[in-house]
Amino acid sequence: MGTDAIYQCKRGKRIHHLEQISDELEAYFDENPLKDVPDAVRKIKENFGIPITATPVRYWLKAKAIRTKSQKAYLQKQT
Repeated sequence: MGTDAIYQCKRGKRIHHLEQISDELEAYFDENPLKDVPDAVRKIKENFGIPITATPVRYWLKAKAIRTKSQKAYLQKQT
């Protein structure tokens, strides 16, 4: 223990379920492109058995720079 234990605080550093299977999810979404965020939530529930809401999925997709078909279409309209 000692003073080193003071600096090893893990409070506030949660590892989300999506981060634990991040590689599998990215590979799956490369093979099966997403239409939108609710589609991603549905596919995660069906294929990986993780009951999750849209908000954490949206944040995870944004962090991994994975775009849905609707986002790609919107970006093409902008240019």
